[in-house]
Amino acid sequence: MYEYIFNKSTDGVLIFENNKIVECNASALRMLGYQKKDELLYRHPSELSPKYQADGKSSFKRVEENIRHVIEHGSHTFEWIHLRSTGEPFWVEVVLTDISTDNKVIFLVVWREIEEKKRLEKENIYQHMILNSVLNSTRDLIFYKDYTNQDGRYIGCNDAFEKFMGKSREEIVGKNDIELFGEELGKFFREKDFNVIKNRVDIINEELVTYPNGGTVLLSTHKSLLRDNNYEIIGIMGISRDITRENNYKIKLKEQMEKNKLLAHTDSLTGIGNRRSFFDISEKLMKLSKRNHTSLVLMMIDIDYFKKVNDTYGHIVGDDILRYVTKTIKGRLRESDIFSRFGGEEFIILLSNTDLKNGLKIAEEIRLTFSNSVYSDGKISIPIKVSIGIGEYRQESLIREFIQRIDKNLYCAKNNGRNRVESD
Repeated sequence: MYEYIFNKSTDGVLIFENNKIVECNASALRMLGYQKKDELLYRHPSELSPKYQADGKSSFKRVEENIRHVIEHGSHTFEWIHLRSTGEPFWVEVVLTDISTDNKVIFLVVWREIEEKKRLEKENIYQHMILNSVLNSTRDLIFYKDYTNQDGRYIGCNDAFEKFMGKSREEIVGKNDIELFGEELGKFFREKDFNVIKNRVDIINEELVTYPNGGTVLLSTHKSLLRDNNYEIIGIMGISRDITRENNYKIKLKEQMEKNKLLAHTDSLTGIGNRRSFFDISEKLMKLSKRNHTSLVLMMIDIDYFKKVNDTYGHIVGDDILRYVTKTIKGRLRESDIFSRFGGEEFIILLSNTDLKNGLKIAEEIRLTFSNSVYSDGKISIPIKVSIGIGEYRQESLIREFIQRIDKNLYCAKNNGRNRVESD
């Protein structure tokens, strides 16, 4: 029976005596590519091997080491490179067992080819190398944690995460978030992990994080489930991107857009609204007044003989006068009133929730204020007078129609001697 098993085994089976091959089966011959036992018998195992094994050690010395190990422990399993008769190397797993008798030192040797295993190992090593290269080439922080024990211990990370943490992998792997980041931040991270595991969905969230090195950053983190070969959940994989700079850029861009929007609706000389902003706001107020049946008064103000002032004193003085007029008028208005420079020396005011009687009162106060004061820059004094056209909203469908009506009142004030208020 033993002889039958010996000869029929698909594994190579050999017997060593005094470190020489004294018997082998057909499978051993097939593996080595020999036809007859005589080609193998009484040869030292190292003669069937390359000069050096994969670890760089001499095959002869490795055989002697393995035999000593078997003598001490009774059996030994290891991997080995043999040579076929053609000189082609191939891998085998060797089980070496001491079956010595009182008189003879004998070993039973079983070979099993593991070429496919070694090929897969080599392929996995290559894939692992490529994967590591990809993971470590990105600036994103990549990490993975083991939650099979609910502790969430780190089992790996890339170079970027290691650098960002200011710790080596050895200091990170095996620790959980609480040990790395402290109680508060650690529990925050763990809660996010549990949400992914519980709901079995990826999450992306932004978090302002202060790391152990004291740096505060805004991270956009994508967390997903980490599964084993059987598709069982074993933990969490996370990819975090530092978006601090990007977010700051977005904030600055938004601020700039708001600033541009403000500039687009602001008169650069006087700082009040311009013609464009007036039309945007007044259209809305007209619709609101019409819907709520509230009164609305429009006032147009023109500086009398302003061209003469510019021609006499120059545009710098003229600009100062425009600012002076703006400040003076603004001091007589409510915050809710819409006050804009309509163009040149012309200003426009929309008084909400105001009837014509009260509008006339305000217009007259503005006119008298200028009549009783003089612009002065310390060197020159210039009397300022204004003409005002005013009227109450009559349900015009367009703000332009309303403006045209009040503009006629303004021209009446100018044609009737200036420094006066005219209404229809």
